[in-house]
Amino acid sequence: MSDDFRNFMSTKRFDVEQAIALYATSHVLLPAHELYSENLDSILKGLEKKCHIYFVGKCPKVDFVAASREGDDLNCEFKSRTKHHILTIHLPEGLKLIEGEDGYFLLDDKGEKIFPSTEYMFAKLGRVLI
Repeated sequence: MSDDFRNFMSTKRFDVEQAIALYATSHVLLPAHELYSENLDSILKGLEKKCHIYFVGKCPKVDFVAASREGDDLNCEFKSRTKHHILTIHLPEGLKLIEGEDGYFLLDDKGEKIFPSTEYMFAKLGRVLI
């Protein structure tokens, strides 16, 4: 390694300043409006002191429209502005899709109501929208 390159690299504080590849060991995800919250310190709980990379983005408004079942697949329909998106989730055997007064749920063999979490569905949906 040349001395010029070694000197250049020695001035870099973080590895990501040296390369494009990003390897996160932790992350904080919060809505943009929370950046201006009076309770920001309690929300972050000191994590901002460990972070040195920030991505600020805007999430589109996404509405859950309906759910349907085709064989072993649960199809969840979402609407984002004028586009409709279908998120397909493979289901294990023994689950029945029910539409009740409180919305959709899956009923297992034991009679317990379950449904994929909002976080799980939006994480999967985020891969489709990007």
